[in-house]
Amino acid sequence: MWNIGSLEQLFSITEGKVRAVGVEEHRVGGGADTFTLKTKLITTTNPLNPGDSGGPLFNKKGELVGVTEGGHTTPQQVNLFIDVTEVRAFLTQKRITIKEANDEPDKAVPKEDGATEIPPAKKGAMPAATEADEKAAADLLKRSKVFANDPDQRDYYMRRLQEIIKKYPGTAAAKEAQKKLDALR
Repeated sequence: MWNIGSLEQLFSITEGKVRAVGVEEHRVGGGADTFTLKTKLITTTNPLNPGDSGGPLFNKKGELVGVTEGGHTTPQQVNLFIDVTEVRAFLTQKRITIKEANDEPDKAVPKEDGATEIPPAKKGAMPAATEADEKAAADLLKRSKVFANDPDQRDYYMRRLQEIIKKYPGTAAAKEAQKKLDALR
């Protein structure tokens, strides 16, 4: 629970508009530990407060689309969120997987190959691909093709393909994404 002055909240919801979505170079850290990342960012007008970093950004359907990075106190209300596809790609790169069904306690489990497996917050199997999943996966695949022929964007393109495979398993687009990923390796 947050204590903001005299206001105590478990969480709060704010409304805002997306101003831009794009791949940008972004500075992370401070002082001698500063480094630059090329990442997909979502710029919104959602108000942010200190301590909001790491919080979720949801679309109108209630789907997680970003993670709070930070804001700038300017009249334009420019606040940045890391696109959730970047988070998924990072987890994949670090070989961290989320179990779908697990009877073990909720704790990170090191695997023999050095990867880490994190159990889910809720137990249960993944549902079969729906028509909406097929459409969404096909749309993501279509949008990711913009990066296919740009050598500077190869890693980004591969992360997009991995996202489709992970988020929409069993769809035609996931199968096509896997073929494209295999060809790139």
